[in-house]
Amino acid sequence: MNKKISIPIILTVALLMFFIPSALAANTVTVTAPNGGELWDGTNSITWTNTTCKPADTDNFTIEYSYDGGPYTAIVSNTTYSGGSYSWDTSARMDGVQYLIRVRKSNASGTVNDVSDAFFTLDNTPGSHYYEEPTPSPEPLIATPSTMVESLKSPLGIILVVAVLALGYLLWKKK
Repeated sequence: MNKKISIPIILTVALLMFFIPSALAANTVTVTAPNGGELWDGTNSITWTNTTCKPADTDNFTIEYSYDGGPYTAIVSNTTYSGGSYSWDTSARMDGVQYLIRVRKSNASGTVNDVSDAFFTLDNTPGSHYYEEPTPSPEPLIATPSTMVESLKSPLGIILVVAVLALGYLLWKKK
């Protein structure tokens, strides 16, 4: 049984495959930093990801912070900047361990927001942060002529040399 599929059916299916996923796309915003546990001072980048239902939508973003469970205070309001990052100077903010960031997005499809998953810390106290040099990893054990000569000077090295020479002599003698 040979059935022919018509061109209009193929075009209809192709158009539906193109338009249905974009119509079902979610209108979301997700805070990616700070998302909990960070220690911030000075200027840092608040970052988020953004999914828009309709590409023609104009997204307006409001970025806010909350300290110690208090009300949210706007850092920047109703900006159309959707680059997914905002540089925030924290130096004028009070030090604390219970900060949250909320990014709110409004467009023709509605308003959505996301909040940091957990608290982060602001500490702009001069000298409160220190950089600890990482512990250097041990030097790899690499045999060089000088390390081999030094190894051969030990009693174990002498026994090893004698054993290798004896094994070599025995193998040579068998031939």
